[in-house]
Amino acid sequence: MDDNVLKPGQELIEDNDFELAIIEKPTVVVSQNGMRLRPPSVVSSYNDFSVTMADGSVFLRKVNKFVTAE
Repeated sequence: MDDNVLKPGQELIEDNDFELAIIEKPTVVVSQNGMRLRPPSVVSSYNDFSVTMADGSVFLRKVNKFVTAE
């Protein structure tokens, strides 16, 4: 099994996950407390505190859940 490939339904948690998401460009669903916040989009950048999506929206890493679309 290759750990350097994102799978459908995989939660992005570690920096490596976000780096792979930027390279592979899967559609990512962002939610908070089970509620989807925006239409699914692609991760364009991240840092220790936030994640920026291709549509320009910015989300805090600690309070939101990032999952690749199934």
